[in-house]
Amino acid sequence: MAPAGNYWWKRYITQMQIVQFVLFVGQGVALLYYACVSFSLSLLNELYAWSLLALFVHFYIDGYVRKPRDRINVMLAEATGQPLERVARDTHRDYWMDAQESLAYGIVDKIL
Repeated sequence: MAPAGNYWWKRYITQMQIVQFVLFVGQGVALLYYACVSFSLSLLNELYAWSLLALFVHFYIDGYVRKPRDRINVMLAEATGQPLERVARDTHRDYWMDAQESLAYGIVDKIL
Protein backbone atom coordinates (compact mmCIF):
# COMPACT_ATOMS: atom_id res chain seq x y z
CA MET A 1 0.00 0.00 0.00
CA ALA A 2 1.33 3.41 -0.96
CA PRO A 3 1.98 5.84 1.86
CA ALA A 4 -0.62 8.57 2.29
CA GLY A 5 0.61 12.02 1.43
CA ASN A 6 0.32 15.04 -0.77
CA TYR A 7 1.15 14.07 -4.31
CA TRP A 8 1.49 17.59 -5.71
CA TRP A 9 3.55 16.34 -8.65
CA LYS A 10 0.79 14.17 -10.18
CA ARG A 11 -0.78 17.17 -11.90
CA TYR A 12 2.48 17.97 -13.68
CA ILE A 13 3.05 14.37 -14.75
CA THR A 14 -0.41 14.40 -16.33
CA GLN A 15 0.40 17.67 -18.12
CA MET A 16 3.58 16.14 -19.52
CA GLN A 17 1.63 13.10 -20.70
CA ILE A 18 -0.85 15.35 -22.49
CA VAL A 19 2.05 17.07 -24.28
CA GLN A 20 3.41 13.64 -25.17
CA PHE A 21 0.07 12.63 -26.72
CA VAL A 22 -0.15 15.90 -28.66
CA LEU A 23 3.26 15.07 -30.15
CA PHE A 24 2.02 11.54 -30.82
CA VAL A 25 -0.95 12.99 -32.74
CA GLY A 26 1.46 15.20 -34.73
CA GLN A 27 3.58 12.20 -35.60
CA GLY A 28 0.47 10.40 -36.81
CA VAL A 29 -0.47 13.34 -39.04
CA ALA A 30 3.04 13.32 -40.50
CA LEU A 31 2.79 9.58 -41.16
CA LEU A 32 -0.52 10.07 -42.96
CA TYR A 33 0.80 13.03 -44.97
CA TYR A 34 4.10 11.55 -46.08
CA ALA A 35 2.75 8.00 -46.47
CA CYS A 36 5.78 6.47 -44.79
CA VAL A 37 3.89 3.30 -43.89
CA SER A 38 0.60 1.80 -44.98
CA PHE A 39 -2.43 4.06 -44.77
CA SER A 40 -4.43 1.68 -42.58
CA LEU A 41 -1.59 1.40 -40.06
CA SER A 42 -1.15 5.18 -40.00
CA LEU A 43 -4.87 5.70 -39.54
CA LEU A 44 -4.99 3.17 -36.71
CA ASN A 45 -2.04 4.92 -35.06
CA GLU A 46 -3.81 8.27 -35.38
CA LEU A 47 -7.07 6.98 -33.88
CA TYR A 48 -5.15 5.46 -30.99
CA ALA A 49 -3.30 8.73 -30.35
CA TRP A 50 -6.53 10.77 -30.41
CA SER A 51 -8.25 8.36 -28.02
CA LEU A 52 -5.37 8.56 -25.54
CA LEU A 53 -5.32 12.34 -25.80
CA ALA A 54 -9.07 12.55 -25.19
CA LEU A 55 -8.88 10.22 -22.18
CA PHE A 56 -6.03 12.11 -20.53
CA VAL A 57 -7.58 15.54 -21.18
CA HIS A 58 -10.84 14.30 -19.66
CA PHE A 59 -8.95 12.93 -16.64
CA TYR A 60 -7.05 16.20 -16.21
CA ILE A 61 -10.18 18.34 -16.37
CA ASP A 62 -12.14 16.04 -14.09
CA GLY A 63 -9.33 15.59 -11.59
CA TYR A 64 -7.61 18.96 -11.46
CA VAL A 65 -9.77 21.66 -13.03
CA ARG A 66 -13.28 20.98 -11.77
CA LYS A 67 -14.03 21.74 -8.17
CA PRO A 68 -15.34 18.92 -5.96
CA ARG A 69 -18.71 20.68 -5.57
CA ASP A 70 -19.12 20.79 -9.35
CA ARG A 71 -18.38 17.06 -9.61
CA ILE A 72 -20.94 16.27 -6.91
CA ASN A 73 -23.53 18.48 -8.62
CA VAL A 74 -23.00 16.67 -11.93
CA MET A 75 -23.43 13.29 -10.23
CA LEU A 76 -26.60 14.47 -8.46
CA ALA A 77 -28.02 15.90 -11.69
CA GLU A 78 -27.40 12.62 -13.51
CA ALA A 79 -28.87 10.52 -10.68
CA THR A 80 -31.98 12.64 -10.12
CA GLY A 81 -32.70 13.74 -13.69
CA GLN A 82 -32.82 17.38 -12.58
CA PRO A 83 -31.14 20.17 -14.59
CA LEU A 84 -27.62 20.94 -13.44
CA GLU A 85 -28.51 24.59 -12.79
CA ARG A 86 -31.29 23.58 -10.39
CA VAL A 87 -29.07 21.12 -8.53
CA ALA A 88 -26.32 23.76 -8.22
CA ARG A 89 -28.84 26.29 -6.87
CA ASP A 90 -30.40 23.80 -4.46
CA THR A 91 -27.08 22.55 -3.06
CA HIS A 92 -25.52 25.99 -2.68
CA ARG A 93 -27.09 26.60 0.73
CA ASP A 94 -29.27 24.65 3.15
CA TYR A 95 -32.29 23.34 1.28
CA TRP A 96 -34.50 21.06 3.33
CA MET A 97 -37.07 18.70 1.78
CA ASP A 98 -39.71 16.49 3.29
CA ALA A 99 -40.22 12.92 2.09
CA GLN A 100 -42.65 13.80 -0.70
CA GLU A 101 -40.41 16.57 -2.06
CA SER A 102 -37.41 14.22 -2.00
CA LEU A 103 -39.39 11.63 -3.94
CA ALA A 104 -40.47 14.22 -6.51
CA TYR A 105 -36.90 15.55 -6.78
CA GLY A 106 -35.51 12.06 -7.42
CA ILE A 107 -33.20 11.75 -4.44
CA VAL A 108 -35.14 8.80 -3.00
CA ASP A 109 -36.77 5.91 -4.87
CA LYS A 110 -39.69 5.25 -2.57
CA ILE A 111 -41.04 6.17 0.84
CA LEU A 112 -41.43 3.37 3.36
